[in-house]
Amino acid sequence: MTTKIPFTAGWHRLDESGTTYAYLLPDGSWGLSNAGLIRGDGVSMLIDTQFGLQLTRDLIDSAGPLLDPSPSWLAVTHGHGDHTFGAELFPEAEMLASERCIATIDHEITPEMLRALAAAPGPLGDYTRHAFGRFDFGGITVRHPTVGIEAPEVRDVGGVEVRLIPLAGPAHTEGDLVVHVPAHGVVYAGDLVFGGEHMLKWAPGSFDEWIGLLRGLAADGAHTFVPGHGPVMTAADILDYCDYLARIEEQTVALHRAGVGYREAAMTMDLGGFDDRRARERLVITTAALYAHLGTDEPTDLANVLGEMARAWTEAKA
Repeated sequence: MTTKIPFTAGWHRLDESGTTYAYLLPDGSWGLSNAGLIRGDGVSMLIDTQFGLQLTRDLIDSAGPLLDPSPSWLAVTHGHGDHTFGAELFPEAEMLASERCIATIDHEITPEMLRALAAAPGPLGDYTRHAFGRFDFGGITVRHPTVGIEAPEVRDVGGVEVRLIPLAGPAHTEGDLVVHVPAHGVVYAGDLVFGGEHMLKWAPGSFDEWIGLLRGLAADGAHTFVPGHGPVMTAADILDYCDYLARIEEQTVALHRAGVGYREAAMTMDLGGFDDRRARERLVITTAALYAHLGTDEPTDLANVLGEMARAWTEAKA
């Protein structure tokens, strides 16, 4: 399908045969995530859920016959709640994730933690309410994936070849998974790709594998990329996004070498032509992860990093 996919709420068909779909949730900011669906002969695979039960029920209700029969597989691109908190509503689906995701998912932020952060005083509580105050985290029973993908593998989804590609090392998280439908040139990239707002890297490590995978998929004929947040992208968009990732890493390495702290690095680095994205403070999380990889005396545990991001946001507002 060559028609540009509008960035409007709900389900969108991605190919002429009606095999691949994206569920989009504007404006793609914190917690407003995308999902996907691959429909084969009598079976389907859902990619990711939403950030809570009601949002996932909205996804189900708006799908109508697309989710009939209910998906046989639920593949989650990573363990964050905005992609997994609705998983309990698909109890019969085999839940797939990268093996690294399964090994680290117990360390992810829970609904209870999010409620506690939102009640906290000071900049961190203010930021949590700003980013997540619209969401309802009540009644969620976190469901964990049960089938780990250790290496790239192919699944037959009712006659549709689906490639599940786990990243070997840390990228956006410790355990990311990409879902590729080669016959239709469609890639569900999860939070390896963000549209609209600045990207997030939570796990220490370089961008090498991350960028290499995205560029390789584009070179291999993939032309429709569903990001974890934001509008559907083309291969050209993805190559541009890879340049953006490379720019962030290059600038972060240079500022780290110059002895600049990671919060200052995030808020002052020269992004060249890539400074048109929202929520600059999100880069504090990314620079902290890169500094942890490069070596630093600054504390880069989650509590300190979130606090530094909240302070950066407060200062930028002032």
